Amino acid sequence: MSSLLESKNLSLMRNDRYIIRDLSIEISPKTVVNIFGNNGSGKTSFLKVLSGITEKTNGEISRNNVDVIYVGHKNGLKSNLTIHENLALDNLQDRVISSDEIDNVIRKYQMIDYRNTLVKNLSHGQQKRVCLMRTIIINSNLWLLDEPYSALDSKGIDILNSTIKEAVTNDVAVLMTNHKKIEIEELNVKNFKLEDGKIQ
Repeated sequence: MSSLLESKNLSLMRNDRYIIRDLSIEISPKTVVNIFGNNGSGKTSFLKVLSGITEKTNGEISRNNVDVIYVGHKNGLKSNLTIHENLALDNLQDRVISSDEIDNVIRKYQMIDYRNTLVKNLSHGQQKRVCLMRTIIINSNLWLLDEPYSALDSKGIDILNSTIKEAVTNDVAVLMTNHKKIEIEELNVKNFKLEDGKIQ
């Protein structure tokens, strides 16, 4: 199966220091990859370079019919809009998403009772759920998730794992970062440690 995204000898330098150095990785459909490591190891920088948010210093990135969604540390939500209104903003893309579809996603994350609640009135964990809802709303085949489990309670973790498993059956690939190795029941998660800008 051809890869969706591949990096070769990818490096990023800031202030005369390598944040990431010579990283090579290949992401194929139906795969889940977890890059884990301590703060400052380069995890977020790596995802931002792969997503195109940050320009690489050198190396190569090859994309093959890939549509990427990036969910980072910052929630990217409009605090004075409701959950439903925030998700409806994704109608700015080509595919029109119906109100019922949005409600189904909110229901999947067990937050339908908060449908019309302003985001600023939600807890940090609830806001994180709303961010992760966008992986379902936006039609993409590669999810780049920066520490997606942070701030989630046990139910939120179960929901995220369920959506990942469902996505993988539909040829989606997931590349995420975390502070530790992870396991998802019924899935073969590939765990790689990132330390001092290199995969160990």
